[in-house]
This record gives sequence, C-alpha cells and structure tokens, in this order.
Amino acid sequence: MPWINDQIEVDNPIVAGDVINLGLGELTFVPAVGWDLVGGVLLTEGNEDAVGIPSSALLSACVVLCSSKSGNWDGTAEELADQMIDVNENLDNLLATDEQGRSAITNADGVPGEIVYVNGVDQAALIASYVFESPDGPANIGVEIEIIGTPEALEDLVEEYSAMIVTTTYRPAGQEANS
Repeated sequence: MPWINDQIEVDNPIVAGDVINLGLGELTFVPAVGWDLVGGVLLTEGNEDAVGIPSSALLSACVVLCSSKSGNWDGTAEELADQMIDVNENLDNLLATDEQGRSAITNADGVPGEIVYVNGVDQAALIASYVFESPDGPANIGVEIEIIGTPEALEDLVEEYSAMIVTTTYRPAGQEANS
C-alpha cells in the first residue's frame, strides 16, 4: 500500500489558511495541511453562503479518510453518535466491530460533543459529533465526523485529525464565538 500511495499524486492538497465550508460560511473546520480535498467546498471570501446546510466534505491522507457532514438534528451529540454507529454503512465494512471507547469532547469554542472509537477486523473508525444551536432555524445543526483507516494509520495521524475535529465551529453571522 505505501508504494501505491507514493505513486499517486494528490489532486487537491490542503494548504495553510484553507477552511472547509460545511454551511453558509458559518459552519466550518480547518483541515490538516497536506490532506487531499476529495469532495466539499473551501470557504472563499465573497462566496460564504455558496454551501447551505446540509453539506459534506471528504478528505484523505494516505489510507485514512475523513468525512464531515452537517444537517438538521434535534437530539444531543451523544444521540447523534449513536445514530451514526447504528446506520453508518462505512462501519458495516469494518466487519466485526467493537466499541473501544467513548468520551465527551469540546470544540475550540467550548461546545460539547461526543467521540467514539470503533475497532474492526483490519480497520478502525473514530466518530465525533457536535450539535450546535441554530438561532434562526427550526432545528439545531448536527455535525458528523468520521475518520476511517487502519489502526496504525489512525495512530500516526491522530494529531492532524484531532485538530480538524476541535476546529469544527458554528458561528452565525455577527457572532464572534459560540457560548
């Protein structure tokens, strides 16, 4: 696998200063430099509302994939993580799965979330979820983050994807930070 990865060029590498737009320019995260943007939209000045909610982004690095999705959600971050585990087809591909750990997390603005580590036969997944209060919408906004790869690759890249997870923020227009 490493040889194959070395032969494939990165098509859309993330550079310093890039920000992923998961909705209206208000729901964003900072991707790790060097990862490849496979799908999704970068936040660009003057085009902040080009992506509405729901939205998604897909990044890759070596044999690790990072998927982020936003959408309306009325439950808690813990309930969103549970739903992700119950209905996620990517986790079915892990074959036998075993939840290894679950804990509370906090993003850069102090918004609480949930993180779950799921171990499979030859791959593992890290699932994170946040629920942000929407001042204007009929429902809150849920964000699902899924990191999938070999256990070794997840361990090697933990600092990079951990930073992406905690930079997931929702800042409605005119708000400096979530409270």
